[in-house]
Amino acid sequence: MKNMDKTSTIYLPRTMAELQSIIKNISNIHAIGGGTEFLRKQYRKNLYFPERIAVLKNIPELKSISKTERTIDFGAAASLQSIVDLGEKNIPQALYEALIYCANPAIRNLATIGGNIAKLRPQSSTLAVLASLDAKIEIRTAAETLWLPIIRFADPKFTDLRSKNHIITKIRISSEPWDYVFYKRIGGTVISKNSASFIFLVRLQKNIIYEMRLIFSNNKFIKNKEFNNLFIGRTVPISERDITVLIEKCTEFFPENTFQNNYLKNCFFNLIEDCLYKLI
Repeated sequence: MKNMDKTSTIYLPRTMAELQSIIKNISNIHAIGGGTEFLRKQYRKNLYFPERIAVLKNIPELKSISKTERTIDFGAAASLQSIVDLGEKNIPQALYEALIYCANPAIRNLATIGGNIAKLRPQSSTLAVLASLDAKIEIRTAAETLWLPIIRFADPKFTDLRSKNHIITKIRISSEPWDYVFYKRIGGTVISKNSASFIFLVRLQKNIIYEMRLIFSNNKFIKNKEFNNLFIGRTVPISERDITVLIEKCTEFFPENTFQNNYLKNCFFNLIEDCLYKLI
């Protein structure tokens, strides 16, 4: 394939063994599922592709979806639409909403879950949601296969593995339900400086909060375990006094310099307030 004045070499593995051999023997390999990520910023007449490409769509294991009592596994080449087609009752609500919002059905049929997260952009439509659902990813390198929490792999400080030849092959999430789910996508479907995701999750036991997750992602993941812990043990419906206290604490745990700009800061605090009043 002509690539400006270069040539791209395309590899078409049909088994995991063939893919492992490519990872081991071909340096600087780029995996491609549906191709939407490569095409996203192609504005010129001639398309630009990496020098070496491994196409994943011919490997059945990478397109599979399997569910147990507590987890769901997605092959990295599973299309976003194939996940949506499972139905809102069969996947976590926040993930379903994020996938519905991220693109129209035609694009979702091409785009893959692995491709959506591969660039590890916090602004990605699904990365923050997956992190809130305790997602782990299976990664294959030339020497090993390992599982890592997605939020750890996405950490800018975690560069050792990302600098090696590797391919994400599977994503695993918890399927355990949450009692309160609040997901909001800020900005349009095209990623910009104001693109962000807000996820607020609460689990109850006899009307008492025993687990809470909050993630806001723009140019980075914004979360604070100490703030989450302030919710533990509070009764739902929560009181107006609790709301006042939690909003005050929120400004302490998330100061103004936490956010890229005032617009995102205001969105965050408005969404926090909305979530708290939904717990009344």
